[in-house]
Amino acid sequence: MITSSIVQTAKHMNPCLRSASSKLYILLLFFSLLANTSFTQQSKYIHAAFTGTRWDPSSMMGGGLEKTEIILYFRPDGTYSTTLGNGWQTDISGHYTISNGTIKLTDSKNQVESIPYDGSGSFWYNGTTIFQKKPASKIPPGYYSFSYSSGSGGIGSGTNAPYVGNRAHKGIQFNPDGSFSSGASSSTYISGGNVSGHGNRKTEADGTYTIKDGVLTLHFKNGEKSVNSCFTSDAVSSIIVNGTTYYADEDKKSTTKEPDTKTKPAASPEDVRSGLAFLKKANLANGGKYLDEVKTVKLESSLGNGALQITTLLDLPQQKIRCEYRKQGQLIGIEQTEGNAGWEWSNGKFTTLPTDRVKELQSANFSGIFSLQEPVLNSVSIISAPGTSNNQTSIIISRGGNYTAMLFDKENRLTGNSSKINNRSITRSFSDFRKVKQVLLPYIVKEMRDNKTFTYQYSSIELNPSLSVNDWLKPKS
Repeated sequence: MITSSIVQTAKHMNPCLRSASSKLYILLLFFSLLANTSFTQQSKYIHAAFTGTRWDPSSMMGGGLEKTEIILYFRPDGTYSTTLGNGWQTDISGHYTISNGTIKLTDSKNQVESIPYDGSGSFWYNGTTIFQKKPASKIPPGYYSFSYSSGSGGIGSGTNAPYVGNRAHKGIQFNPDGSFSSGASSSTYISGGNVSGHGNRKTEADGTYTIKDGVLTLHFKNGEKSVNSCFTSDAVSSIIVNGTTYYADEDKKSTTKEPDTKTKPAASPEDVRSGLAFLKKANLANGGKYLDEVKTVKLESSLGNGALQITTLLDLPQQKIRCEYRKQGQLIGIEQTEGNAGWEWSNGKFTTLPTDRVKELQSANFSGIFSLQEPVLNSVSIISAPGTSNNQTSIIISRGGNYTAMLFDKENRLTGNSSKINNRSITRSFSDFRKVKQVLLPYIVKEMRDNKTFTYQYSSIELNPSLSVNDWLKPKS
């Protein structure tokens, strides 16, 4: 299987979490950017940017989705722009007005578009929901980064064209003393009948920065200067720099220690007792001791109506994952993780898996049915008591600081979950349940991000297969 701040939401909205609805899409609201402030609906003009991400299918091996940043930047003079990159202060895409619950856009060709807006700080535009951001005048110290992947040809393209994919990561560390450091890395993968290649690079730079009214100026030590747009929301879990969302990384703290005044969400003792009791019932409904005895797993699945075949090996006690990807039966790549590290192989070349990708693989393979094993349940924290409605039960748990909303049917089968991975909400639904060695397993898994759905169809699931050292070996380069 392959694959806004929930932490902040849980900290500030715990009473709401305790009364979470049984419907998974309602639970997802707690992962959304609901903290964005709205503008006064009677105002004719505003100064704000509305941004969001639209996800479309990607042909990159294991990439799953390809993102497009959607932007509307409103100026107080009544003009708007669809970019926050170069020229964001002067580029004009058209004019706008706001009145009677409607945003009216008139572009440079005099074409008019009316957008309903209820003053909540977000609205639907160009295939996704976009959220309000304000011009920033400060950035809380910390590390902010983004990663992306893209590809063309190969898998799912319907042609014999070579597959070309790219992954990149860029981050900026902002320090309390006004200094910054930045770094970037990228890798390119090419496959086909007689084409192969790989490359990567990393650059770093540092200096000082200033920020005021949405203008972020980076002063590099070599004398260069970079002027950028910078927008954010009141609940700073991300910043928008030149139209790209950089997410705050809580694992990389500021170089200056500050007192920890944050409080962790905690359910009442009664909620904890009822939550643990329900999870034990769910464990029994999904296999009980037979589920607990599962140590290794081998899965055969397909994606894109069989265009991509995936063989997945799991070693649950060792937290090891191996995904082998094939197109028309030909091995085109491998991803393998152990703990929080991993590697990738493509066309005889090896690269280290980015931390974000490791987390995605862990979530996809460990957060489903196997998260109900008794040893796992012994390590979870209950965030909300189980709530039942329409023959469905929902509960929110935390493990290792990661929050997951889980949904069960009237037979206590796990039918869906939702979690935040790399600052993005991912929802999965499980269906077509079949028993394998007395363990109830789904043979169809649908993964949803934004408004895109990817369906994984399983043809074979083997529990406790004998896996040897050879099954985990790196292929010959």
